[in-house]
Amino acid sequence: MQATIREATPDDIPSLAEAHVATWRETYHGLLPAPYLDGLTAADREPQWQRLLTLPPTQRCVPIAEGETGRIVGLASGGPHQGTLDYAVESYTFYLRQAHQGAGLGRALFAGIAGRLREQGCSSLALWVLATNDRARSFYTAQGGHLPREQAIVFEGIPLREAGYGWRGCGSIGRHGGRAHDH
Repeated sequence: MQATIREATPDDIPSLAEAHVATWRETYHGLLPAPYLDGLTAADREPQWQRLLTLPPTQRCVPIAEGETGRIVGLASGGPHQGTLDYAVESYTFYLRQAHQGAGLGRALFAGIAGRLREQGCSSLALWVLATNDRARSFYTAQGGHLPREQAIVFEGIPLREAGYGWRGCGSIGRHGGRAHDH
């Protein structure tokens, strides 16, 4: 399946919100309660994308992957690190529709976010992933990520564990030759 990776624009906000909900339902099926996932709506996600896409371009990056039909099949976002790990920037979101996983698109999208952040002066990158998301953890390890920390969190009243991954140089992302499933 062919896909094009490009930077999102404010015109993409409704489609981004829809893709965000769809990828969450696929990614977290069996990892988060079904009633929570069923209750997700694109309307609830639009403000998040609106806030991010109105930041100056030097404070964010939002690469998306569009399938042959023009639908968003993958999305990522990043900007200044907002967490507790000692890294310069953070990937806030990184999701790919299951039908498009395993063919290299995830690696291309992740390299795209790293490249864009590198252009902005990124010296290091961090992200958090649900600790029970083995597929994503395998992907991030194959991309050269190191696991500096795991921690307990409470998300929407649900006790969970998350794993923090980091890269000390944005230029090293995806250059480890390891093959893993796309996230």
